[in-house]
Amino acid sequence: MEPQYNKYKGLRLLGWLAQVLAWVTLLLSVVAALAMLFFMRDAWPGVRFAGRNLTGLLLLPMGLYFFVQLYIIGGVLMLLTDLEANTRRSATLFEQLLKQSQETTSALKRMSSRASMEMTPPPPPPPSTTPLMGDESEGVG
Repeated sequence: MEPQYNKYKGLRLLGWLAQVLAWVTLLLSVVAALAMLFFMRDAWPGVRFAGRNLTGLLLLPMGLYFFVQLYIIGGVLMLLTDLEANTRRSATLFEQLLKQSQETTSALKRMSSRASMEMTPPPPPPPSTTPLMGDESEGVG
């Protein structure tokens, strides 16, 4: 059974958008770092080594940091919507099981009361001919 996300579609959409934005951020940071490293030698001031602008490499850890943050936020939002859907489905299933159990219990009670009305009680046990141990009618004296 596939989960239905009817109640919090907007929250689930925000989670999905955050994860897509995380990938876009990572891709743009890598592209910008490579572009700055190879193509913007003199256009951007910064640390240079062997004619290359190394300032662009600072974009990689920042891009990775924002990727992780956005991806986690999106994952948590999607997790919360999945949790809500699973909780709702479990509650519905529990209510169905409870109703079925109550119906079965009431049917068994009806069957047992009907069966007890139809059955005749067993005969009483025969009277005892031997005296009981604590019986004082024998008169020990």
